[in-house]
Amino acid sequence: MTRKNQFEAPTRMASEGKVGRVLAIAVLASLIGAIITVAMTGFLVNRYPEIDSAWFLSAPAFAPAGAFLGGLIIFGWRAGIWPLPSRGFLLHATFIVACLGGVTAYLSFAMVSYSWYAERLPPEKQSYVYLVFHPSEIPEVTELVDDYDRDTPTREFKVSWRPATVGAFFLAGFIVFAWSGRWDQI
Repeated sequence: MTRKNQFEAPTRMASEGKVGRVLAIAVLASLIGAIITVAMTGFLVNRYPEIDSAWFLSAPAFAPAGAFLGGLIIFGWRAGIWPLPSRGFLLHATFIVACLGGVTAYLSFAMVSYSWYAERLPPEKQSYVYLVFHPSEIPEVTELVDDYDRDTPTREFKVSWRPATVGAFFLAGFIVFAWSGRWDQI
């Protein structure tokens, strides 16, 4: 064993430990972004009931991904590991943030649905916590769609929590993957 190979493994392990710490900070930032998004959704829905629900279907994907990338870029540049050094770290980060985006979208949708349509539920089911743990009971959100190009009147469009959650899962994962600086490793 040469002297160069003797010191190669500890240096690589120290670098991986640094990446792990930076990823943990970035995931924590993403979790904080998700919590703030759900709290902000609850505040805005109760304060402004006429607000468009399209905002609530897209923001849950952007908030955790943006917070993750913010934490990763700030602390990753400081630690000298931006872009991420390996595909494994990138795929782990992408999956974690995608899951947080999906969970945030689900919780935000449940908050919107509970705030706007609680009167549709029986009294024993009128609880946000109940709706979170019983997804089949969540009422659909009704959108009013205007066709500006046609002479047709406004029509109703019902939105379920399933497309919002799946869409936020894929969108958050794509945002992290696309902006992580590792397109060359596809």
